[in-house]
Amino acid sequence: MRTLAILLLESEPVVALDLKGELTRMGFAVHQAFRLSEAIEICQNLLPDIAFINFRQNQLTDGMSIARLLRVQYQMKVLLVTGARTRDLEAAGDFYAGQEVLNKPFTRRQFRQAMTTLLKK
Repeated sequence: MRTLAILLLESEPVVALDLKGELTRMGFAVHQAFRLSEAIEICQNLLPDIAFINFRQNQLTDGMSIARLLRVQYQMKVLLVTGARTRDLEAAGDFYAGQEVLNKPFTRRQFRQAMTTLLKK
């Protein structure tokens, strides 16, 4: 069985390190990016199966735009993580309808459950 690859796009290094460890323990091959340009390069070269994206990447790019790009251009499944942006996501109804969202703060169990749900889609 092939190991599933995941693109981890998280701008906070400490959070990214923790998530990378958890995803690795879950059996994923993790490809980490801190910027959109890195994420696009990973997608072009490796075609990950899933993307894990923080809604608030930095001051220049929001996670929803990145998630939309990856879903449309690369047909990737995306888990979007947000602290307080659910209202923004709900306002984009067509996007939100098919988007798996994990709200912060979340437990490891909630994280694993969200990943399992996403894989079943």
